[in-house]
Amino acid sequence: MRSPNSRGFDRASPYRGGQMTDFGGVSSANPFQLPAPRFIFMTTQVGAERALKAEMSRRFSEFRFAFSQPGFITYKVPPGRRYPEDFDPGLVFARSVGFSLGKIEGTAPEELAKRGADFVSLGSFDRLHVWQRDAHPPGYRGYEPGPTPEAALAEELLRNSLRARLGDGDFAQARPTRIGDLVLNCILLNERTWWFGYHRAKTVTSCWPGGLWKSPRVLDEGVISRAYFKLEEAVAWAALPLREGDPCLELGCAPGGAAQYLLDRGLHVVGVDPALVDERIASHGQFRHLRMRAHEVPHREVRRARWLFADMNVAPPVALRAMESIAAARNARIRGILLNLKLADWDQAEKIPQWLDRMRSWGFSSVRARQLHHHRQEICVAALRRSPVGTARNSRSQRRHLPRSTISPPG
Repeated sequence: MRSPNSRGFDRASPYRGGQMTDFGGVSSANPFQLPAPRFIFMTTQVGAERALKAEMSRRFSEFRFAFSQPGFITYKVPPGRRYPEDFDPGLVFARSVGFSLGKIEGTAPEELAKRGADFVSLGSFDRLHVWQRDAHPPGYRGYEPGPTPEAALAEELLRNSLRARLGDGDFAQARPTRIGDLVLNCILLNERTWWFGYHRAKTVTSCWPGGLWKSPRVLDEGVISRAYFKLEEAVAWAALPLREGDPCLELGCAPGGAAQYLLDRGLHVVGVDPALVDERIASHGQFRHLRMRAHEVPHREVRRARWLFADMNVAPPVALRAMESIAAARNARIRGILLNLKLADWDQAEKIPQWLDRMRSWGFSSVRARQLHHHRQEICVAALRRSPVGTARNSRSQRRHLPRSTISPPG
């Protein structure tokens, strides 16, 4: 069913009656000059649209909502305003963001790919990103967001059309995106509708098609649980400078998926969880299991750890108290944190700024959040100290922010 707002937004499409038309006051006959953007698009997890809209309203009230489908939202750019090609609002629930060029409709992917190649004339693009809008909420009847066969086929057809038009040049090749590249986006809204847009890559996640992390591993290749992929994506997004041999603490480590990833990276892992872990993890030479709760972790373990990871099935206030009892302890030398926070309902998203401020008060200068594509109804918070642990500057910051007690119960 068409959204009641979609009628007005159709006017932004450069395709009408199957022909290219002017867009935003710039003629499409003038190649390599992108039109003045009139709309931006965002993709998100199905179910998170309300949280994304609330976040957008709170931080960018000058934008006006235009159109949406599950997992896909557009906003009208404020009149008379120009934004840079690498515009990134840094929204927690926006998996990808870009400027809209419009949509095309057709009955077959071959037809859509042939017509979609016309969008290349609108700019001097470096890379092509193709992905499919999420079909369902994650976990629904086994559904998992991510790269799909339909998107792979669409990309292949689009590249074939581009080669026929431009030759076998760099843009027609499937090569990794780099920071600074101008990217042509193609989002498969459904089997008959493809949406096109563009962005200039500015962050790590904007180099991934649709903001989707593509792991070199799959679940049935000896990976213990989905927690492996959640942490793998989180580390890539946060760009944590993990080094082989680094000591770390992981809270809520059972059954061992996240610990498996850390061990694969060569870290020394102390897992904290009353429950048992997979025997493959328990028997690993660089893993020790403390069958206890977070507030029971011995001081010596806190003092040794450089990285702190947690994915606990508890309410955010409980998780934050548990993390604070370790990260803000006087003897702690934690360089960085990755913390997953479960949202019992989407209204809790309004409290995210408060949670981030609380983590900054522990002495972490860089604190940010993102909903990963491997997530359910949850977010990941990354916290990092800019100055190395143990420097005079960091020690002063700790003395200013940290409580007198060392480790306190989470209750």
